Amino acid sequence: MRTGSRWSLACGLLAALCMWPAHGRAQVTVNFIWHQLDMQTFYVADFIDLAQESVDTSLHPDLFTVVLTNTTAMPQQISLKVTMRIDNLSALQLSGQEMASAQSYLATLAANEIVQIRNRDLSQEGQRFSIDPSKSSYDEDTLRDLQDLILQSGLLPSGTYTFLVEVLNQYDQPIPGATFTHPIFVSNPTRVDLVGPGITFGGTLPIIATNTPQFFWSTDAIGSVLNSRFQIRVVKVEGAASAEEAMQGFAVWEKFVENQTTEIYPSSVEAIALEAGETYAWQVERLVETSSGTHEIWSDIFWFRLEDPTAGIIGAGIEEEVSQMVDQIQDLQGVAGELEGYQPTGQVLVDGRPMDLNALRNLLEQVLSGQIQIITIIIR
Repeated sequence: MRTGSRWSLACGLLAALCMWPAHGRAQVTVNFIWHQLDMQTFYVADFIDLAQESVDTSLHPDLFTVVLTNTTAMPQQISLKVTMRIDNLSALQLSGQEMASAQSYLATLAANEIVQIRNRDLSQEGQRFSIDPSKSSYDEDTLRDLQDLILQSGLLPSGTYTFLVEVLNQYDQPIPGATFTHPIFVSNPTRVDLVGPGITFGGTLPIIATNTPQFFWSTDAIGSVLNSRFQIRVVKVEGAASAEEAMQGFAVWEKFVENQTTEIYPSSVEAIALEAGETYAWQVERLVETSSGTHEIWSDIFWFRLEDPTAGIIGAGIEEEVSQMVDQIQDLQGVAGELEGYQPTGQVLVDGRPMDLNALRNLLEQVLSGQIQIITIIIR
């Protein structure tokens, strides 16, 4: 071969290599938008149809949107695959296991096209990216391990799960860079427990001295990474025969409370002033965001009576208030059993200095409200 011909061939090969990335490699970007930012509970039925042994998104709530963008001037033959994976599950050793996956039929993404696909679109026949049943499945072994836990409530057990979104080429191979992962933390709140003031409705009616009491309650599955939302409601009992009947009455005060488990009855126009000698009931509702909408968790119902000195109805004195607050702190800290049978000596020291009961009451209020944290409790 002549030198000129060799040079022309080399130039041709070099030009072909330069052109290859633009024309021979699919360039697709993927973005994943999760719509349930406050979700704390995930129902298995919202992703896996166990009865039909299939992945079904047709009845899904609005969970996510996948945005695909073809960044080239060439059409691309692609499919979309969404996988749900276990990343951290405290109940079982299943980290890294795949639960289920759903893959769409092969479809054409036009040059420079941007398309949005919602989770419910995947199970709608006739949609461009509808699910191909032959390429979608769930992991029987993994779900068998989860079965006992799931059957109890229909919920995914508490832990971290990840949605993996992949764009595949016509050969079912992942397109480099066209993947997205989104973890969700499932906490599954289950209860709300009232702490005070008052006791369970129907018990010996306690009398409180202040008309602006501070309400305390506790709950599970709460942390700084989660948004916890409650509604507190206070009603006048007015001769109701049961706790439920009492709570059907007109609310003298109700309020939404976020990210805390205490609230003070207001002395402003936000609430109707508590009346001396009257009996009141209160309840807290936790609003939990789930994959199927908002779920309500209700506490028991407490009641109390406001003191009326003119009628001889006297509320708890400062000593009894402090004692009750100490009991509440013990319950919240989970050490009530350890301290059972122990009585305080009457001497109160803070940082080595004596403190009167009024000052101690203010300090305990800060502990109950979460402003001060107890690190250790030592019995001497």
